[in-house]
Amino acid sequence: MIVEPNNRFLYTATAFAKRIILMKRSLRLKTVRLEGTTRCEKSHFTLYYIGERETLGQLKAFYFDKIFSEKVYPVPLLTLGKKIEHLSSINTVIIVEINRLLDSYIPKGWFHTFPWIKQIVRAVDNNFFGERKAKIEDTYGRKIRQYEYSYKITKDKDAVKKFYYELYVPYVSNRYQENTHVRSFFEIYSGVKSGFLLQIFDQDKWVSGLACGRNKKTVKSLAGGLNQDYQYYLKRGARSACYYFLFKWAQENAIETIDLLRSRPNLCDGVYEYKRMWRAIPEKDVWPHTSLWIYVPNRLRIPKILQKQLIWHGQKFVTLGGIINDNSEQ
Repeated sequence: MIVEPNNRFLYTATAFAKRIILMKRSLRLKTVRLEGTTRCEKSHFTLYYIGERETLGQLKAFYFDKIFSEKVYPVPLLTLGKKIEHLSSINTVIIVEINRLLDSYIPKGWFHTFPWIKQIVRAVDNNFFGERKAKIEDTYGRKIRQYEYSYKITKDKDAVKKFYYELYVPYVSNRYQENTHVRSFFEIYSGVKSGFLLQIFDQDKWVSGLACGRNKKTVKSLAGGLNQDYQYYLKRGARSACYYFLFKWAQENAIETIDLLRSRPNLCDGVYEYKRMWRAIPEKDVWPHTSLWIYVPNRLRIPKILQKQLIWHGQKFVTLGGIINDNSEQ
C-alpha cells in the first residue's frame, strides 16, 4: 500500500511515482456496456465505460438506479484508440478511465475530470466560516450546543487504536459497503503524529472523532469515525461536531488552510455537498492515478446526474451541463 505523505513536495512526487507503478493496470483495460435506469429521473440510460475498473463500481452505484444489462469485453492498450473511435460513432455517452500518464490517448473535445477531487477551506482574516458563519451557527452550531458536545485533542497511540478499530473502520465499512477503501492503521497513526486526533464527547462518552495530519499552517482531515449507534449520533450532529470543533481549534491556532480530503466531483454527491456547506471549494488532487474522460455526442440529452458532473475546464471545476449549455448558445 502506498501511503500519502503529509509533506506537500513528497505528496506530489509520490503521486507521480504511483502512476508509474500502476501503469501495468492499463495493459488490462476493459470495455463495459451498461444499460439501466438513472438515479434521478429513473429514465433509460446506456453508458460505455473503458478503463482499468478502478472506480467502475462507484460509477455504477452513482449514475444508475438499476442496471438491466452489463457486458464486458477486453481492450488491449494498443487498440484503445480504435476502440474509442468506433464507440464515438454510437450515439451514447462514453467514459474512459485511464492512467494520467496516458491522457494523450484521448481525442480532443472530450470532457476531463477525475475519480476524486479534494475540497479545501481557506481562512479569510482568520475566519473559516466567512459569509456562511450565521448559517453554520444556526444549524450545526445550534445542535452542538443543544447536546453540549465537547472536544479533546490528543496524540495518544491507544486512543488512535480505539478510534481506528472501534469508530473509523466499522463506520466507513457500514456506510460505503463494497466501495469502502479503508486506510491502514499505520497511515492514520503516521498522520496523527504530525497532527492530532480530535475526539468528540457526549458528557463522558466518546461518540465521534477525526484523525488529522498537519504541515505548518495546513491541517488535513485523514479519517472520520462515529460511535456504532450510527443513525442516532448522526441525527444528533456528532459527525458535524468534528468539523465544527476542528475549525474552532484551527482558528485559535492560526491555521490558514483545512483540507477536508476527497469527494466525488458531482453536485449530487452528498459528501461533496456536505463539505460545500462548510465553505469548501473543489480543487484538483494529484493523488488519484487515473483521469476520467467523458464523451457526449452533440445534441444528446444527458441525465441530470451527469449534467451535475464537475469538469476541469479553464483551470477550475464547472458542471458538464453548464459547459454544454454554453457551447449550444455559441
